[in-house]
Amino acid sequence: MEDNSAYILLEILITCLLLAVVVSLLATINLTAIEFWEFNNQRTSLQREALVSIEMIVNIISDAVEVKKITDTKLLLLASNGEWEELYYKPNVGVCWQANNNIISQEVVDLKFIIENSSLLEIEVTVKADNRIKKLKTGIEI
Repeated sequence: MEDNSAYILLEILITCLLLAVVVSLLATINLTAIEFWEFNNQRTSLQREALVSIEMIVNIISDAVEVKKITDTKLLLLASNGEWEELYYKPNVGVCWQANNNIISQEVVDLKFIIENSSLLEIEVTVKADNRIKKLKTGIEI
């Protein structure tokens, strides 16, 4: 009778090696997919924050009776109740509304107000998180 135990051991070793290669490939693919998902999740979150911030700013300005630009980062708004309110960017704080620092967004790292043609107010919001920067720009008729 022939001794086939050496062949069986060699077949088991080759099978284990192939299984280890397949498992390591699957783990690499899984890690790459997780990194890609996290990247897209951060990008989407940053874009969402910029969009929400700019929408809130536009809503506040739209509700104002009168708008006066004080600086590139500060507006004075006449509310419907007759009171003047400030909308401004404060470094290391974010976008604030009124004098008591009601913070609209802490993720905003820059805010610019540009008046074009005396009736168009351009708003540029820059948001930063995890070393990623997103800029959004919109305009509103004042």
